[in-house]
Amino acid sequence: MSSQFIQTQFTVQTVGTIAARAGIDTVATFTPPNLASIAFICVEGQAARLTFDGTNPTATQGLRLPANLAPFRIDLAPNIAIKAIGEAAGGFLTILWARAF
Repeated sequence: MSSQFIQTQFTVQTVGTIAARAGIDTVATFTPPNLASIAFICVEGQAARLTFDGTNPTATQGLRLPANLAPFRIDLAPNIAIKAIGEAAGGFLTILWARAF
C-alpha cells in the first residue's frame, strides 16, 4: 500500500516496500521497484560510498554520503541499481522508494 507524504510542485508517493534497510559492512545492492523515480537515502552509523553504474564501491571510492544526517534525495535513472558500502564497519543504509507525478 502506498501513501502520499509530501506535497510540493510534485506529489510524491511511496512505491513498493516502505523502506529497504541493510548493513553495509560489505557491498549491498538496492534495486528500485517498478515505478520508483526517487530514492530517499538515510545513512546510519558510518559514512557510506555509493555507485550507480554497476561497479562496486569501496571504502574510498564512490559518492560519499555522511552518516546521521537528514535523508538525501536522489532522482533515479531507468534500470539503475544502487550499490553501497560503509567507510567503516557498523553502518546501515535505509532507502525509501518513491515516485513523483
